[in-house]
Amino acid sequence: MNALPREAYKPSGDFDPYTTHRLDYTEKPLEKRENFSPQRTYQPSGKFIDETTHTRDYYEKPLPVNDSPRMRQEYKVSGDFYGQTTNKTDFTEKPLPKTQDFSPKRTYSPSGKFQDETTHQRDYDLKPLPTKE
Repeated sequence: MNALPREAYKPSGDFDPYTTHRLDYTEKPLEKRENFSPQRTYQPSGKFIDETTHTRDYYEKPLPVNDSPRMRQEYKVSGDFYGQTTNKTDFTEKPLPKTQDFSPKRTYSPSGKFQDETTHQRDYDLKPLPTKE
């Protein structure tokens, strides 16, 4: 099988650069459009009010004073703080017996020497690539 490319093909005669697409679809001259709408000049009557309905209808209202018990007087704790919760005091850690291992004993020991060779390495030898001529 020959994989070499063949020589480039050169047609005989002169090359015509005009295709049917280029001949059929040419740029057509267009006239500039004319504006027929009447000239409008708007003159607002009165003074311009730069206030939106939102700012006019929804003004900022004063916030009520926070009347919480902490602001009136500070809470005083009566008694000492122990730092122990009922969960810590009621549920203490209990000693548990050591669990017994029920898995089978692994007593397999391979016989023979370990060969550092896979079946792929053993069955498929590295073949040299053919050289180009």
